[in-house]
Amino acid sequence: AQGEEAQILGLFDTIPTTTQTTQNYRGSVRYSGWEPSKWGSDWGYDANFVGMNSLLDQTYTGVPTINGINNAINNGTYNFVDQSQNSRSVLNSIFPVNTIHARSQEYSGEATATKGLFKLPGGMVKVAVGGNIRWESVNDPSANPIDYSDLGAQYTGAINPVTAQGSRWVEAGFYEVNIPVVKMLNIDTSGRYDNYSEGFHHFSPKVGAQFKPFKELTLRGTFSKGFRVPSFAETGGTTVGYTGWTVNNAAWQASHGNNAYSTGTSIGLQNVGNPNLRPETS
Repeated sequence: AQGEEAQILGLFDTIPTTTQTTQNYRGSVRYSGWEPSKWGSDWGYDANFVGMNSLLDQTYTGVPTINGINNAINNGTYNFVDQSQNSRSVLNSIFPVNTIHARSQEYSGEATATKGLFKLPGGMVKVAVGGNIRWESVNDPSANPIDYSDLGAQYTGAINPVTAQGSRWVEAGFYEVNIPVVKMLNIDTSGRYDNYSEGFHHFSPKVGAQFKPFKELTLRGTFSKGFRVPSFAETGGTTVGYTGWTVNNAAWQASHGNNAYSTGTSIGLQNVGNPNLRPETS
C-alpha cells in the first residue's frame, strides 16, 4: 500500500504433475556364415546393421512461472482467498503447460571377417578384422531454459531439468590375432582405431599372454590402452537447479526482523557443458 515491495508467503492449491510418454523403435539385419578354404582353415564373415530411435515426451503442469505470479499480484487477477474461484484462463497464465520433446538416435553398420592362418605347436593361429561406422544423435532440450533477457519467464523450483544435445559420425577399424605358441603359452593381441567427426581419433592396442606350465598354475598378463570421448551432456549440456544459500550478514538479518527469509534462501544454479573437453585416455 505504501508502494514498497512486500513478501507474500502462501501455498497454491495446485499439484505439480509430470506425464511421460516413451516410444522406442529398433530394427536390425544380419548376414553371416562360413566358407571352406584351401589354406588350412575355414573363414567366417559377419555383416550387420542396427538402427534405434527413442522418443520421449514430457508434460509438466501445475508449476508457476515468476512472471505469472507477479502479473497475477499486480493485476489482482488471482483469488488468493478462495482459489477455487479462479478461472482456467487465469490458472493457465500462472501455470502454463510445459511440453518438451526429446529424441535420441543411433544407426550402426559393422562387418567382420575371421580366418585361421596356419598351425603352431599350440594350435591354429587365428585372425579377425573388421570395421564399424555409426551415427549418434541426442536432442534433449531443457524444460526450463534460462533466458537472461527475461528471468521472470523461469519456472519455479518444481522443475529441475537437464539438457543434452549433439550429433556425430564415428568410424572404427579393429583387429585381433590369437597365437597359441605352444600348449602352455598363448598370446592374444588386438587393436582398435576410432575416428570421431568432432576431430577426436585414437588407436587403442591390447596385448595379453597366458602361461600355464602345469594344470595347477596359470599366469596371465595384459597391457592395454583405453579411450573415452566426452558425452553430449558433457560438451553440449546444461543442468538448472537450486542450491541453499546461508546469509551471515547481521545488518541484513536485522533489517528483516531476523525472519526465515533473512537467514537463508535458495538461489538458481546453472552448470554448462564445456565444448572444448578432450577425450580421456588410460
